[in-house]
Amino acid sequence: MPDSVAGYPLLSMLHQTENYTVWRAYDSTNHRDVVIKAITPGVHRLKRALQGLEREARMGLKLSHENLVRFEDFTIDGLKSYLVMEFVAGKPISDWLREDPAGNAQLKGLLMAAVAALSYIHEQGFVHRDVKPANILVTDKGKLKIIDFSVSVRTGFDMRHLLRVKPKISGTRNYMAPEQVLGRRSDAQADVYGLGATMYELFTNRPPFQMDGSKKSMQLHLTERPQPVRNLNHNITTEAGELVMAMLAKHPQSRPAGMHEVGRILEKIELFSDLVP
Repeated sequence: MPDSVAGYPLLSMLHQTENYTVWRAYDSTNHRDVVIKAITPGVHRLKRALQGLEREARMGLKLSHENLVRFEDFTIDGLKSYLVMEFVAGKPISDWLREDPAGNAQLKGLLMAAVAALSYIHEQGFVHRDVKPANILVTDKGKLKIIDFSVSVRTGFDMRHLLRVKPKISGTRNYMAPEQVLGRRSDAQADVYGLGATMYELFTNRPPFQMDGSKKSMQLHLTERPQPVRNLNHNITTEAGELVMAMLAKHPQSRPAGMHEVGRILEKIELFSDLVP
């Protein structure tokens, strides 16, 4: 483990992939912890990794919302490239819900915050494309933060226009909208599906489909209908179950018409039967 990156003393490694290593580091100027995302030594496709890091940094620096992780700085300089982000002390929303006895009563407010943050992203002309429990954190103070814009793109962005090849499928298989599985151009409706898959897991303790790790298993998003939420958790209200299943519709136009519509419905319903007045 190196001692520092770009003058930031490193405290611990948080995550590593073939392209990137994410560190918890210390900002001695502002006396706070930060997150450093740097190029992994020995990366095989440096050019692609640099493009992805710069795209994520430029997008992140354009966004400012209380429920989004804050981007602070970046430098693109070959293997010395890095970006600096706010350190969020918190847990994935799925872990938080399992561990907090009062979680059910607070979940609706947190989901409304996620909807507000995703609506803001869409209004700025971007799609997150990787909405999942691991990317929705609940801080130690009970605030929600959405993280990880590594596969985010501008609305309607299509890699084929840039690379003249079929775009790489991007996202996480358990939460990936059918249009992402097909490698099609993504818009805000892909995030509606991702949030629907996330809510399904929060309500049932399992994702909509049980994947076996193969690419073939992703076809379930295209061909199968998940079990109704209330079949797996009778404490979910009919309205909440119907909302989740609508968000998981195969065709984008069959889902609620954007995050604002999801928020409008969510605001009017209760999620859990034992909380209904």
